[in-house]
Amino acid sequence: MQHTSNVRQIIDQIMKKYGYRHHYQVAEFFGVTAQTLSGWLKNNAIPHKHLLMLQDEFTPTLNTEELEHDFSKKIIHLFQSKGKSIVIFTCTMSLVAFVYFKFIATPLFTAKASVIPIGDNGSDLAGLAGTAAQMGLNFPVNNETIAWDELFLEILRSNGVQRRLLEEKFNVSTTFEQERLYI
Repeated sequence: MQHTSNVRQIIDQIMKKYGYRHHYQVAEFFGVTAQTLSGWLKNNAIPHKHLLMLQDEFTPTLNTEELEHDFSKKIIHLFQSKGKSIVIFTCTMSLVAFVYFKFIATPLFTAKASVIPIGDNGSDLAGLAGTAAQMGLNFPVNNETIAWDELFLEILRSNGVQRRLLEEKFNVSTTFEQERLYI
């Protein structure tokens, strides 16, 4: 239990810290009614559960420099005591990963393609329309809008593009021979 001067000091500190001007605001801070707070002042006591709540508010805390210094000391001590184990473990795992990906795992090849639109209407592509027609692609012209998502699928379905890809030979790392693509 606290003396009257201490109870008043605590309430004054709360009012000063949070900018309260009335006791009912302090009562709301504690989650009690104004009459309860008045009873604390009259009885010269604040219940312990509320004092514990205030302990974190008014106890001095370590500044950040002390915490960082303490943390750096712990890190240095960790490296001094376990540094050899950390380095050996890291090197071992790196070597295992290198051997696995270089010699054991089968490579997976993926190709990505993007179609970047250069304009919103077909007149921007008028010069390319003839070339595209020779490859079997149908570009819209005469101010027709281009549906770029449909155009990309059209390029993939094109017989000219498929023929050129199928005629090309590619090096395959597993057999070290040039092979053709198969559909």
